[in-house]
Amino acid sequence: MLARAYAAIAAGGTLRPVSLLAVDEPPKGERVVSASTARDLTTMLEAVVSPGGTGQRAAVRNFHIAGKTGTSVKAVAGGYGDDHVAIFAGFAPASQPRLVVVVMIDEPKGAYYGGDVAAPVFANIVSGALRVLAIPPDALPAPALTVVADVRVRP
Repeated sequence: MLARAYAAIAAGGTLRPVSLLAVDEPPKGERVVSASTARDLTTMLEAVVSPGGTGQRAAVRNFHIAGKTGTSVKAVAGGYGDDHVAIFAGFAPASQPRLVVVVMIDEPKGAYYGGDVAAPVFANIVSGALRVLAIPPDALPAPALTVVADVRVRP
């Protein structure tokens, strides 16, 4: 369900049916949020992966990534225990999404925050999948400007 929610945001607010078959055209879907809201959410999710965000370890070089960290304490009889679930959910590339990935790590040892535990796993999965699928980067650095000549003309 979490992956479908992120897929709807990635698809501009349209929830599409799940299919295991390759299709030439995406199936019709149902609008669940406006395109404007989906764009705003994507911008917010990109900020999570930016420097200073809780999910910066989900970053993939040369790609805009949109996602969110999550950390929860597991419930036990009568309240909450000491065990956690670390989560990172997101999509890539953020400008033209092709992949949605959700990483849930049940009872991580040591560090347990989603940004520390699940985000790096997300980055590894997504970077490999982007490479295998030959998806072009959407965040290449601007090429350096090279000055080949400095010509001055006197009147």
